[in-house]
Amino acid sequence: MTIAVANAAKIKYDLTVNLKGANLSGKGHRWLIAGNNEMDYNEPGKAPQVRIMEETVENFCGQLEVPALSITLYRLAKKSGKQ
Repeated sequence: MTIAVANAAKIKYDLTVNLKGANLSGKGHRWLIAGNNEMDYNEPGKAPQVRIMEETVENFCGQLEVPALSITLYRLAKKSGKQ
């Protein structure tokens, strides 16, 4: 399952999601796309201001962390053997 959240606010949010019946393993990956402020952008030939950071999700339990001024993608794995 993939979930994407865009946060244009200057504050972090913790988002509670109810995925009843999704049968997830609790493991997955998170990609965070963000800069340091809302005016950051990437310009060819210069060091990136907006970066993509990948992290491992180990214990997903219905709470998504959504940092300020970011786009966050979660890919959550299903339990083995359950389709």
